[in-house]
Amino acid sequence: MLCRRRISVGNAADFYAKRLDRQEPLATLKLRCGAPNGYFAIAKQDGVRLCVAQIAPVVSSFFMKGSPRKTAISWVESDRILLRGYPIDALVGNVSWAAAVYLALVGEIPNPRIARLLEGILVSVIDHGPTPASTLAACTVASTGSPLASSVAAGLLAIAKSHGGAIEDCMSVLERCVGLKQDPATAAAKVAREYREQAIRVPGFGHRQHSADPRSIRLLDLARELDLFGNYVAHAQAMEDVLSRIAGKRLPLNADGAIAALLCEIAFPKTAANGIFMIARIPGLVAHCLEEQARNLPLRAIDPAAYEYDGPPERSLGGQKHTPENAVGESKGMQP
Repeated sequence: MLCRRRISVGNAADFYAKRLDRQEPLATLKLRCGAPNGYFAIAKQDGVRLCVAQIAPVVSSFFMKGSPRKTAISWVESDRILLRGYPIDALVGNVSWAAAVYLALVGEIPNPRIARLLEGILVSVIDHGPTPASTLAACTVASTGSPLASSVAAGLLAIAKSHGGAIEDCMSVLERCVGLKQDPATAAAKVAREYREQAIRVPGFGHRQHSADPRSIRLLDLARELDLFGNYVAHAQAMEDVLSRIAGKRLPLNADGAIAALLCEIAFPKTAANGIFMIARIPGLVAHCLEEQARNLPLRAIDPAAYEYDGPPERSLGGQKHTPENAVGESKGMQP
């Protein structure tokens, strides 16, 4: 049983000599833990792992008693769950998913315009076909028979600077442009030149499939509808024009770039920006993993160019508001 009393520097060697080696001489290794009054783990050089494993819970308990960890995000007690101070049962049915995401990440419930804009952002990148790196990674792991959580985690690990992870970097570009306090075209040209001199690609522009990204177009239209179309969007559009002129071909503002501009407009924390893409893409990854295991043989080689689409043909919302009742009715004829 571990000793739970405070071990001073002076008696630590004797204490561990008796516990680990009893009577034999002890070549010691001191590992200072940084705790008040100097807690040490003393062990034989060839037995340091054992000693550290023994002392760690004791030191941890002293740390926790002296300086408890703090959280301002959520709290759970008997029959009560709080998210940023709001009872979770009060949020259910009263705030949208996007508003709840904003609350969790920012700390406050957004106004209806910001909530609707964030809802649009989350929908816009929910999926992008079977060929993105994150989807291929997720499906590859799913094809081994791995659990859903492991497969989706593999997809999330593939989200990086070149795929879904450019939002934060693009926000920095736009902040730099706006910070110059020049007209958008002049600022964009200056920043683009800086990136070219460093041989760095400006994040948030260009797409391997789209000459005009339909997600970006709709998001900017939505921003206009909500009166959230401001200076950052203007600078993003100016950068699109500058980069296209330099490249001699269309380099569209892609979804990452549009999302970056709009998150700047609502003063969304930059460090959480890439998380928005991850949160949005999870349903798509789940769907692809489930389909991979339901429709394809295990360990089947995945060739992105070999996919064929056999889902519903393009259809319209028809101006009808989507309701849970409609969804239930539509789902009755769907295959599991």
